[in-house]
Amino acid sequence: MNIPRQEALLIIGTLFLALVVFALVRLSRSRKHGISLRMQVALTLGFMTTVLTATFAAIIVDRFEARTVVFAHRAALDDARVVSELTARSMEIYGVSLRQGSKMLETSRILYGFTTTLEDTRVQLLDAQGSILFDSLSFSLDKNAVQNRPEVQMALDGKTDDVARPVGDNTVAAAVPILVKNEVAGVARVVKSTFSMKEVLADTAPKVALLALILAGSAVLAGLLIGQALGSPIERLTSAAQRVAKGERQAVLPVPHGREVKALTAAFESMRSELEQRHAVESWAADLSHELKNPVASIRAAAEVLEDAVINDAKAATQFSKRISQSAEKMDALLRDLLSLAKLEAGGVADSKNELELSEVSRGAIDDVEIHAKNRGVQLRLDAREKIYILGDARWIKRAIENLLLNAIAFSAENDVVSIQLAQDGSNAEVVVGDNGPGIDPELLDKVFNRFVTSRKDDAGTGLGLAIVRAVAEAHGGKAEVRATGHGGTTMALTLRRG
Repeated sequence: MNIPRQEALLIIGTLFLALVVFALVRLSRSRKHGISLRMQVALTLGFMTTVLTATFAAIIVDRFEARTVVFAHRAALDDARVVSELTARSMEIYGVSLRQGSKMLETSRILYGFTTTLEDTRVQLLDAQGSILFDSLSFSLDKNAVQNRPEVQMALDGKTDDVARPVGDNTVAAAVPILVKNEVAGVARVVKSTFSMKEVLADTAPKVALLALILAGSAVLAGLLIGQALGSPIERLTSAAQRVAKGERQAVLPVPHGREVKALTAAFESMRSELEQRHAVESWAADLSHELKNPVASIRAAAEVLEDAVINDAKAATQFSKRISQSAEKMDALLRDLLSLAKLEAGGVADSKNELELSEVSRGAIDDVEIHAKNRGVQLRLDAREKIYILGDARWIKRAIENLLLNAIAFSAENDVVSIQLAQDGSNAEVVVGDNGPGIDPELLDKVFNRFVTSRKDDAGTGLGLAIVRAVAEAHGGKAEVRATGHGGTTMALTLRRG
């Protein structure tokens, strides 16, 4: 398919303009957000390729133009030799002078054969003084118009000029002496146009420009792909860092590729581990001091009453002793739960994971909380339709399921049913616990898995049960969440990675 030259130039110009506009738009956006790595690579490669291609194309065009002059001169020189030989033979055969011979050739129209077959060729015959005797294009009014031309002077001296000498913008000339009996009788001069060859160049130029544009576009595309390969690991690592900053401590870091990215990922993981341990210690100490205030104050008050007021009152002494015992038990439970939570958040469970079957662990948790369910008249119902195998710590997973069940039992009425459903979805396994309780206060919904957050009116529990559930989930690469809540009850899910 041949595309007209003007349309080809229009298409190439439009594509180039679109590329420039795209680059400018991205650069303008980068002033606000910063230019991305992939765009830096793409623009750099595109710019370098465009410059190199344009330079290469310019060199080719320049060399082609230079060669067109050389080729035209060679053709003119060959034609001049033929005209010189033809004229010399005619003079020798017919024994006539150059003027007469030129008349004979003009009359026979032999010399016009060059211009008939080659429209860009002009033939001239000059006498021994350099005056024009014959001109195939038109008889010049000035017979001495070319007398002082370098190629004519050399031909009059019996020599041939091998150097291509332009005549005007688009023509070159060659002159050859007409030798008769080894004497210079005149000069055969041929002028050839380079316009036809430049037309070939003009037809080729759009193709060269299109090739340059294709190469530049390919370079930009290659730059985007290379930038994507370089930038994606950094973007994934940045995303993981942002999730960690938001509190998702067990955010999975991307698998690193490349030495530099591996080193960056390792440094980030080390920093995250150190920060997590420091945060765990600080948080544990702050929570411990906060939560121990109430039981310690209760013990102190009861002890002061026993000491100062009612030593001889046995009934009061028993009552206050019981209060001291209950406060001590709460402190003990609180310390045990805090220690468990601190261990989970600081060290995880990486060293104690084994393959286990989730329904077996769930039945063990149900057995441990069965007595609490019976005391409240609540039924526990397990739905495990298939065996689900996961890699994890059975003790901690059982503890998390127990905490979910105890929380559901605490908010259930007599004869209610607490359901436990096990399911798997791709690389994850789920334990879903649902109850028919009053639901969760909307103000607490986003904080229900935080430490010491509870909506229970009684003083039972430590407020750490659901926080331990979340810590167990994150230690196993999963999450804890509230799926549904309201007057129809609450559904909570413990999601665990299977591998």
